[in-house]
Amino acid sequence: MSWIVTAFALLGLSILAQSVLSNVHRARIAILFQLAIGAALVMSGVYAYSLAPGVGESLSGPTLGLAGYRFDFTPTLYLDARNGLLLAMLGLVLPLDFFWLRESFAPAGAGFFISADLLTIGLIGAFIADSLLLFYVFFEVSLIGAYFWIGLYGTAERKGSGEFGALTRFLIFTLFGSLAMLVSIALVVANAGADVRLSNLTATVAELPQTVRHWSAAGFFLAFSVKMPLFLFHGWMRETYRSAPAAARAILSAGMSK
Repeated sequence: MSWIVTAFALLGLSILAQSVLSNVHRARIAILFQLAIGAALVMSGVYAYSLAPGVGESLSGPTLGLAGYRFDFTPTLYLDARNGLLLAMLGLVLPLDFFWLRESFAPAGAGFFISADLLTIGLIGAFIADSLLLFYVFFEVSLIGAYFWIGLYGTAERKGSGEFGALTRFLIFTLFGSLAMLVSIALVVANAGADVRLSNLTATVAELPQTVRHWSAAGFFLAFSVKMPLFLFHGWMRETYRSAPAAARAILSAGMSK
């Protein structure tokens, strides 16, 4: 887990650096940070594969209770060979993306790189979250990063089916998917009486009432139909990818779609 903590720390430093640097140095510093972040993520994947088969490693924060209610939330991260592969993949994509496409964003402002870092933070967290609530928070952070990256630095014109139309469509579809997911998570968590760990999700759901299982499954199906996306829920995808900056498009297709 130490490599993941290092990656999060580097992302925080990258956001801080971009907020104070001049435009002349932003692109160069961003590439250096992405190299370091990518190396930390690849090492996370290598470490995950060094663990025994079927064994993972957890990192939990303090349990937060809700006064007067039978509920507690324990933010937990979990690393094993499965999500270690996704981290390693993201670690390879980030530096290659920023290095090969550096000429396309050389004059970009701080918002370009901060949006990219927010998207990366959200993706890493979504890959390793072992908590339904934490997964939701991280995935929404990645959507916020993608939204501002496309909205501030998209290449299409702001008219018709161009950037503004694509961004509005992206927002509407993702809000629909996010709300469906939030309702399903609320159903599962409220009936379980605590935040649910993904590594124990099957056993937890098996103990829930049948009606709750059916409705929560329907909500998750709608949410991930948008986020994958499946046919009939894919209306946001083409224009969003076409309107996104080249570097953002690479991360959206290589990272967020996973």
